[in-house]
Amino acid sequence: MFDDGIKAPTGMKYGSDFSLKLSYAPVSKEGTPVVYKGRFDVDCFDPTYSVKDMISSHNVPVITKGLVHEGGGEGEISEANTLVVTLRIKEDRLSRSPSQRQPMIGFAYVSTSETDEFLEELGNSFNAEYLGAALEKIRQNIKYGTQAENLLDDIVRNRAGICRDFACLLDYAVKKAGGISDMAKGRAMNLRVRGIPVFRTIDEGTYGFHGWNEIYHNGEWNLVDPTIYTNSPDEIKERAINEVRDIYFLEPPVPSIYLIDAPKVPVNKGMIILNEPLVTAKLVSCEIINS
Repeated sequence: MFDDGIKAPTGMKYGSDFSLKLSYAPVSKEGTPVVYKGRFDVDCFDPTYSVKDMISSHNVPVITKGLVHEGGGEGEISEANTLVVTLRIKEDRLSRSPSQRQPMIGFAYVSTSETDEFLEELGNSFNAEYLGAALEKIRQNIKYGTQAENLLDDIVRNRAGICRDFACLLDYAVKKAGGISDMAKGRAMNLRVRGIPVFRTIDEGTYGFHGWNEIYHNGEWNLVDPTIYTNSPDEIKERAINEVRDIYFLEPPVPSIYLIDAPKVPVNKGMIILNEPLVTAKLVSCEIINS
């Protein structure tokens, strides 16, 4: 959602409430900054979160309608006078019951014959030992790759995948044995443990896109990260279960900004012609605040 390099405040905890302060500036179709004068709408919808409220600059009144928060206003927006939207979010995923499934990553579990064979030796009864064995099985056989796979069997066959693939494979393994699992997505910080970076693809202290698992066991949701477990040295891998809660936050909802009076141009989209705006709103900054 955001460019890499955003920073969260010290003390940010997975499962804690937080606020997002997002700033938008108008740009031309070519990406050049412009000054926009006119009407605009701000809408926010996301069923994964409980959005307490939404506040906007430019004297935009916000109306709450169930899961939708919307407002409209009129005025000048520019690089120097950005449209600022602040969302206060109650992040309560970890307090839900095991019957409240909220997967944030969609993956079609088709073509699983090779995956079933890969997992066969683990048995079919989910418990802590099964989870540990599944993580170790993935660690010994699947390496971090450069692109996402399309099918579970592709992950097993190619012996590689990205964070989403590790989460999908563990999710399937847990459910196959009768366990309860959801997949989550958001941001993870590139922390160091004993001087060794856990994630090597983003700068230390900043947050990058990531996917992981929430697994229900012993009466609570447990945060499990098969990417950390599989791709980290032995002294770090045990942090993959629950101990990494302080380096994550879930991907927040994104407000939609509509510049109503922006000039439009007809664009051929194959069978239909759409009028697309020549000026759109671009996210230029995001500040994450502890609530």
